[in-house]
Amino acid sequence: MPKRFKLVLCFLLSLLLLSGCVTLEKAKANAIQELSSYVDLADYLENARLQIQGIIDDAQSAIEEAGSKAEVDRIVTDAKTQINQILTKKALEEYQTHAITVLNKYIEAKTYSVENQQTVQEILRSYVSEIIKAASAQEIENLVAEYKNEIDGIPQITDEMEDVVIINDDYQAVRGEILMHQETQKRLFVDGIGNVSYTSDTKVYQFVRGNLVEKNFADLALAMKNLYFYINRHTGRIDYIVINGDLRQDAIKVFINRSTAVTGDNDRYHPSITLSSSGGLLVRSGSTKKTEKIAAFSSIALYNEQGKVALYQGSTRKLLAEMVIVEPISDKITVTSIGRSQGTPSYYGRMEITPVNGNLQLVNNVNLEDYLKTVVPSEMPASWNLEALKAQAICARTYALADMLNQRYAANGYHVDDSVMSQVYNNAGENPRSNQAIAETKGLVMQYNGSVISAVFFSTGSGATGLPGDAWFEGTTPVPDNTGPYHSTLYAFDEQGNPLSFDIEDESSMLAFYKRIKVNSYDMDSVYQRWHYQETKAGITSQLQNNLPARHSAKPDQVLTKVADSFESRPIPADIGTVTDLNPVSRGEGGLVTCLEIETTKYIFRVYGEYNIRMLFRNLTIGTATGTSNGYTNRSFSFLPSAYFALETSGDTVHFYGGGYGHGTGMSQYGANNMASRGKTFEEILKFYYNNFEFVEWVRVEEPTFNAKEVFNLLPN
Repeated sequence: MPKRFKLVLCFLLSLLLLSGCVTLEKAKANAIQELSSYVDLADYLENARLQIQGIIDDAQSAIEEAGSKAEVDRIVTDAKTQINQILTKKALEEYQTHAITVLNKYIEAKTYSVENQQTVQEILRSYVSEIIKAASAQEIENLVAEYKNEIDGIPQITDEMEDVVIINDDYQAVRGEILMHQETQKRLFVDGIGNVSYTSDTKVYQFVRGNLVEKNFADLALAMKNLYFYINRHTGRIDYIVINGDLRQDAIKVFINRSTAVTGDNDRYHPSITLSSSGGLLVRSGSTKKTEKIAAFSSIALYNEQGKVALYQGSTRKLLAEMVIVEPISDKITVTSIGRSQGTPSYYGRMEITPVNGNLQLVNNVNLEDYLKTVVPSEMPASWNLEALKAQAICARTYALADMLNQRYAANGYHVDDSVMSQVYNNAGENPRSNQAIAETKGLVMQYNGSVISAVFFSTGSGATGLPGDAWFEGTTPVPDNTGPYHSTLYAFDEQGNPLSFDIEDESSMLAFYKRIKVNSYDMDSVYQRWHYQETKAGITSQLQNNLPARHSAKPDQVLTKVADSFESRPIPADIGTVTDLNPVSRGEGGLVTCLEIETTKYIFRVYGEYNIRMLFRNLTIGTATGTSNGYTNRSFSFLPSAYFALETSGDTVHFYGGGYGHGTGMSQYGANNMASRGKTFEEILKFYYNNFEFVEWVRVEEPTFNAKEVFNLLPN
C-alpha cells in the first residue's frame, strides 16, 4: 500500500474516533442536564429533596465514568425510576391521608376490651406518627402492612375466649371471672378479656330455676366463676351481668407479701418474682385465654417494665401485659423469690401478677379448702388436739369467707392478706392432722342472723374475753355490742377453784387481777397468760418520744393532745417532755384498756385503741408466766403482748402487769386447745367463745345449664 494512502486512512480513522468521543461527551453533558432539570425540588419536602439530590449526584458520578452512550442512557433511566418513587409534597400528603384512613377503617368494626382498646389506640397513634414522617409510597405501604400484622395480634372480645356467644348485632355474652373491681372507675377486670367498663345503668341479675331475679353489684364477688357479661358490641361496655345459679363462690384471692413482717410497702410488694413448678406451668396475659407452656422445673422471672408485667424465661421475654396469670399444669407453684418459716413456699391454685408503683403485686387465686391447708397449721400447731384444730378450721374458714364477702380490697384484686393483717397463710406447711380437721369440717361456717360472722381469734386470753367494738373502733368512742355473735366472758378461777372477778371502774381491782400469776383458766397452759414489763420513766419517755409520732401519723384521730380543756389531734412535738404518769382512762368489759393517758412535764396525751396502745412500747424484754408458774421468764417482744394490763409505779419505775397475747376477742387458741384436752368438742369450744350463731355448710352447688341467648330474651330492654 502506498505510503500516501496509509496516511490518508489514519487521518480518516482519527476523525472518526474524535467524532465518537465528542458524541459521548455531549451525551454525558445532556444526561446530567436532563437529570438536573427532571423535577422541581421545591415540590418536595426537605428530606425528599436531599434524597433526590443524592440520586442525581450518584447518577452524575456514574455518568462521568460511563464508557458508552448506552450506559449513560441506562444510568439516566435508573435514576428517573428512583426519583419517580419519591412523592411530591402534595402527592405524599394525599397518600398519607389515604393510608391513615386505611388504618382507622381496619379497626373500625373490631370489638376490644377496655385494656386492649387502649393498646390498639396506642398502636394506631404510633403508626400515624410514622406515616406522617414517611417520605415514599413504599415506606407508607410497608408501615400499613406492619400495622395490620400488629393489630391482628391483639385479640378481640369475640375471639379471646371459648365461652363467647354472639347474641345479635348489638350484644355478645362472655362467661368470665372478676379479677378486679374498680368501683370508682366503674371498671371490671374480667379474666380472659381485661378491663371492661360498665355504667350506672348496668343491671345485675341472678338466673335461678329459669327466672331472673334482680340483684346488685354487692352480690358480685372476686373469683366468682359463674358470671355472664352481656357486652354491647358498639360501645364495648357491659350492659348486663347474670349470675348463673349459686351466689356462693369457693375460691379466695390471697395477697402474698414479700415478707410477712409487713412493716411497709417494701415488705408487701416485690421488686421481682421467680416461679417454678415440678409439673410445669401455663402462662398468659389476664386479657386472653391463650397460654404458653413452661416445662417442668423451669424457672420464670417477672419484673415491672414500663408499668406492665414482663415475664422472662432465661433472657427471652415471653409476655408484657397489664396482668400475668401463671397456672400449674400439675402440682403446686413454688415462689422461689420469697421465704417463709417453712422455707421456700409452694402454693395450690394459680398466681396473678400486676404492676404497682414500679414493683409487683402477687396474688394467689386458690380454692378455699386448699387455702385452709396452710392457714390452720400456720395459726395453730398441728400437734394440738384434733377438736381444737377443727374449731380453728371453722374459725379460719368463717373469717376468710367474711372477708371474701366484704370485698374491701376488690379494687386491688384480692380478698385477704397472708400475714397477721388477715390470717397467717403458708408460713407453715401442710400437715396431715390439720388437713384431717379441715376435711372433717368441710364447708362448715358460723352464721348469725343469716350472715357469716367475722370469726376473729387470738393466741391467749387473760382469763376473760372482750367485745369487737372495744378492740376496734374509729375515733375516741368504743362501740361494744354483746347482743350479736360475741360476748365478754370472765372464766378465771383461783387455785381452789373459786371464780375470780374484777371491776373495770376500779384500777386497784384490775391490778390485783393481773398481778395474780396462778390462775386456773382455759389459757393456763400458755406462757402468755400473765406477763410483766417494767421500765424507768426515762426509758418510757424515750419510747414514747419515738413511737407517739408514728402512731399519730397512722391514726391521727386516736392520738390526741390536751389543749386547754379539750383534747385535739395535733402533730407530736419534737420534745414531749419527761413522762410523769400513765393512767388507763377507759376499759372494755373484758378489761381491755381502750384509752391510755400519758402525762409529761410539758403535755398530756390520750391514745385510743388497743393496737395503738400496744405499739407505743417497742422491742421489749417482758417476763411471762403460765397459770402454774411461780415467777416470770423473760422473752423478747416487738410490742406489748396485749392491752389487758394495769399499772403500778414504784419510785422511778413503772410496772405493767398484764395478761394474754392478742386482741382478746373471739376464740382463744390456747383456750380452745385446753378445752379440747378436757374433752370438749369443737361445737362446745365455739359455743363457749361465740354467741347466738348457727353452723351452716358453705358448699358451692353445681352450676346449672345456661343458654346465653335464651336468658338474654328474658332481660328487660
